[in-house]
Amino acid sequence: MNENLSFKRVDSETSAAGKYEYLVPQLEGMSKNISPDISAASVAAKSLQRVFKEGYAREEFRRNLLRLLELEPIEDGYIHPAERILEDAWKKYRLVFPDWIQSVYIQSFNRSTISAGILRCVGRLPRELVHPWGLVMAIGGLSHFDIEVREAAVRALELWGGRESLYVLKTRVEVETVPWLVDYIKQVIEDISE
Repeated sequence: MNENLSFKRVDSETSAAGKYEYLVPQLEGMSKNISPDISAASVAAKSLQRVFKEGYAREEFRRNLLRLLELEPIEDGYIHPAERILEDAWKKYRLVFPDWIQSVYIQSFNRSTISAGILRCVGRLPRELVHPWGLVMAIGGLSHFDIEVREAAVRALELWGGRESLYVLKTRVEVETVPWLVDYIKQVIEDISE
């Protein structure tokens, strides 16, 4: 084992990604002493650095998204600050963004206002961007115990339109128990069918 590796104390406040971040410069230093043909440490260091960066960004994304959804309700006709968080995350972390947003949604599923807010924001994203994971989120929202989340799921499907949304809504209208939501679903089915 290399004597240059040292283990620093990590505060409990440090995110999981940051706990081992101190290894990155040490691994990079080790890779400089090895010939380029066998500098696996360099590859490992870069890989670790990317993982740490994404882990930190994921936690920051989660924290900011939840904070914004708790502070301000989402209203029709207005861009909510949480939508900007989604847009920025999509641009910077396109490959992992779907996992991030779905994880926050699942972790917050019992917090109706947050779940509904996430569905409203995701529903405002283009269908091509959210297919198929957005549809899965909306399907989950349709079976939520809270009417606010079910309505947000219907709204997302309405905004996306398409055959999949139509099929899901036709299935849901048969089991929905709230009369005004049944009427809303029927209207959306009619609008999408045209």
